[in-house]
Amino acid sequence: MLWVHHVESQMPIESIVTIVLSILGALTSTKAWEYWKHRNEMKAEQKLVDQKESNLYRDELRKEVSDLRQRLDSANLKIVELTKRLAEMAVRVEFLERENHTLRGVQAK
Repeated sequence: MLWVHHVESQMPIESIVTIVLSILGALTSTKAWEYWKHRNEMKAEQKLVDQKESNLYRDELRKEVSDLRQRLDSANLKIVELTKRLAEMAVRVEFLERENHTLRGVQAK
């Protein structure tokens, strides 16, 4: 009888398994939650880093476009100035050719 009384006072094996599984599940849930939370934080940080890199690249492109526009404006002004000087030179050449032709005609007579 003592043995029977001893068996009855112990917890049934199913209760022990249930308790162990519950503790294991609680610990696993906490760890899983921490894992997912950490993973989402890392994704958010990576997205922020990517956004900063994208903004930096965009800002560099804007600066480069601004520099290129200034250089283009400067080149256009030089082209306009050279075009004016070329027109002046063409007029001078035309005048000198007429004067040369006139002088040669006078000398030939």
